[in-house]
Amino acid sequence: MDGMILSDDTPTPGLSEYKAVVQPIRFEFGDRTVTLTNLRHTADASDLAFRWRVEHDGRRMSRGELDVGSLPAGAAVTVALPTVEVAQDAETWLTIDAVLQSATAWAEAGHVVASGQVDLSARIPSAVPRPVPAALVAGAPSRSTLGPAEFEDGVLVRLGGREVAGPRLELWRAPTDNDEGASRAEPGEDDASIAGVSSATLWRAAGLDRLTHRVVSVEHADRALRVRTRVSAANSSAAVWVDALWTLDADGRLTLRTEIAPSTGWDTVWPRIGLRFDLPDGSNAVDRAEWFGRGPLEAYPDSMTAALVGSFGATVDELNVVYARPQETGHRADVRTLTLGTADTDALRLTLVQDTAGRRPGFSLSRHTPQQVAAAGHPHELPDSTTTYLFVDAAQHGLGSRACGPDVAAEHALRPEARTITIRFGD
Repeated sequence: MDGMILSDDTPTPGLSEYKAVVQPIRFEFGDRTVTLTNLRHTADASDLAFRWRVEHDGRRMSRGELDVGSLPAGAAVTVALPTVEVAQDAETWLTIDAVLQSATAWAEAGHVVASGQVDLSARIPSAVPRPVPAALVAGAPSRSTLGPAEFEDGVLVRLGGREVAGPRLELWRAPTDNDEGASRAEPGEDDASIAGVSSATLWRAAGLDRLTHRVVSVEHADRALRVRTRVSAANSSAAVWVDALWTLDADGRLTLRTEIAPSTGWDTVWPRIGLRFDLPDGSNAVDRAEWFGRGPLEAYPDSMTAALVGSFGATVDELNVVYARPQETGHRADVRTLTLGTADTDALRLTLVQDTAGRRPGFSLSRHTPQQVAAAGHPHELPDSTTTYLFVDAAQHGLGSRACGPDVAAEHALRPEARTITIRFGD
């Protein structure tokens, strides 16, 4: 039911990932060339057109078609790439789609059979210097403002004119069918698995679904606010320290830099490392997102083949898959910019900054918390919602295939580690 096609015949993101993995045309980009290999058994590629497009930060700048000939089965051909204007102040991406030239019994003309993409960007340093606020003093005013953010006793209450709660550390995700699958761990494996025990069971035992947040200190300056929080399960000595530093620069640009550092004592992988913002509906519910990053469908560390870089948009309902058993869904990876909107206006604009290792955050947007999703056995059991929840994740644990196969590969397992999430707000 929750594999590649749902019980109502709705395709899942897993089907798109499978399609991308087994696509019949392979793209290998070289220096101003691309080599195309026809992996079909007997058919040539005369039924396909190879259409290219160039985008700057997701904005289409030019397009055209490559002439590759008939390309017999099993053959390869190397052709020159089109002349590409490389932006000096934006990312430049070239994408090639192999599409059907005519309708067939199984797809319409223009159906994308295979895709390849290459980053041609000029290497512009994009690191944001670590904010160094003026000397901070203990405590916080009962009410304070930093640009579009309003605080009460150091707690964020409004952002961009909207009521907001958070940000709060989130380590939990609603377990997937694979997360609930029993581990097939072998002795000596290093992903903190226990043979015969599911990851979800270990996460619940560690209390990741019921973390307690305790503010340890609040400090402020004229254009800065820092809040330090200790996060842990109520019955555990293991903790996570969260330092959230809000700063307002001379141009009025608001930045939130959150440093997340776990203590020793954690003995299992984590589902995610992220921040949660609660956005109550008010007069207009946040119900859509537009982003520049990977898409259009969801992407997780071990499920990224189908996710191309570009500009995409979707409603909250379109972002999330309605599985027969509610579970984690909807994460978009490697996001640069994100705009949240209501039916008739943009509500919040965010820039998600890569960390010093070049890793970019992802996001998900949902009408329910992970705890609510995990508690529901069927979609109709989810409670009515009056809030949209934004998650900005530094990292996610891989999906794996425990429900029917191997666990998450070691390189995609999320072990407790220090991460930094930097978000800039506004244009």
